[in-house]
Amino acid sequence: ALTRCREQAPLLEVLSIRVAHSMQEDHYSAPPLPLFERHTPRLRSTSFTSFNFGWDIALLSNLRVLKLGGYWNGFSPSVDVILKTLRACPQLEELVLRNMSDVDPESCASLISESSEQQDDFALARVSDTRTIQLPRLRKASFYYSGNLRTRTVFSLLSFPALERIELCYLDNVSPILECLRKQSLTVLPLRHLRIESCFLNELRFARLLQRLPALNSLELVDVEDVTSNLMRVSACCRI
Repeated sequence: ALTRCREQAPLLEVLSIRVAHSMQEDHYSAPPLPLFERHTPRLRSTSFTSFNFGWDIALLSNLRVLKLGGYWNGFSPSVDVILKTLRACPQLEELVLRNMSDVDPESCASLISESSEQQDDFALARVSDTRTIQLPRLRKASFYYSGNLRTRTVFSLLSFPALERIELCYLDNVSPILECLRKQSLTVLPLRHLRIESCFLNELRFARLLQRLPALNSLELVDVEDVTSNLMRVSACCRI
């Protein structure tokens, strides 16, 4: 069906392609010819699940909604691909990355968290462009098993002053991501809903972040073993 989508689509606004039960190992994994002659000027919402399109940036530009999921092993997007896509979507309002193999940890650079009292090391993936990406309209973000290294590297280069909802699920240690949220809160961060599921974190850092989120009215912690009664008391003081 997609090989027939060769003509330009000047009126197309929403594109959703979901490949069910794909192991991405058969001849269908080869991307079809460039869709719509790379001409979709009105495309604003894209959702791809296990669809191999060669990461053609023409389908990922000027979006308001971007959802990517179901990419494993060699088909998962590199950090540079994600960053290039985000730079091409300055008006992005919703971002979802779900079910992706993480990037190769050998392609990392050792960095130090400036806010850590113990100066503990954590790694970020090497990227070709380290400029901050401004996403002034990003309101919703969801990262579900999207790779800890990929997610925290992307977060370290984002500015998201309008973010209201975020989900962090199955990402191992999310402390560096929470630190990025705290740094954003030093200017403006109207976060209202925060969900953390099946991750671990530094409780002290998390408590410091909660104190800087006056607009937060919904906090979901699911299977987070690091949470103690001390954090609950902080949450109560913040009137969540």
